[in-house]
Amino acid sequence: MGVTSGAPRPAYTSNHIRKRFGASHETWNKRVRSFPSRNIAKKIRKAYEKPEIFCEADLQAYAWTLIRRFLGRFKNNRVFVLNKPYFREFHVYPDIVVLKREKPWVIIELKEKRILDTKSESREREKILKLRQLIQAAQHKYPRRGYLIWVARYGTKAVFHGPKGEGARFLFQIPIILNQKWERDKIEEWSKHFRAFSRYQCSPLQVDIE
Repeated sequence: MGVTSGAPRPAYTSNHIRKRFGASHETWNKRVRSFPSRNIAKKIRKAYEKPEIFCEADLQAYAWTLIRRFLGRFKNNRVFVLNKPYFREFHVYPDIVVLKREKPWVIIELKEKRILDTKSESREREKILKLRQLIQAAQHKYPRRGYLIWVARYGTKAVFHGPKGEGARFLFQIPIILNQKWERDKIEEWSKHFRAFSRYQCSPLQVDIE
């Protein structure tokens, strides 16, 4: 019978493994599932209400910063958050893509509109589901999840009702709508400040010509 010498090998706890190698697969999946609705959506709403977001370009830059900061808690240098990457095979530019091990795990599209309506929702949903099909044809199981984040002044969550089809477990829509929390008078007052920056116009220069 063999005899071992020296002190016994220490047991590695799950916390030790996470600190050394990054979050577990289960933790990663939970974080990817929860981060838009629990954290990012609230911060985007606050930025929109201030207002600090005036167009889709502002929304995209703000969301990219939040997502990158949130997922940066992982000690994993193989996770990347790409802002408007170009997919050469399909000639498309998704707004934000989260890569893990060089695979597109998450696709995020962002829309800023005055009114959220059924026609817009249907059009954008079909676009992101079509992109998913194109990528899956080349990447098999990827992407794993898609998000469509809406920022609007007026609308209702009723536009998301109805059959979800094949994208029911893939696509999650996150509406951020002011009139669900504000009265119309407050939105109109907010809109004046919003328009002052979203359609900024410089005053004509007064030049004296001698």
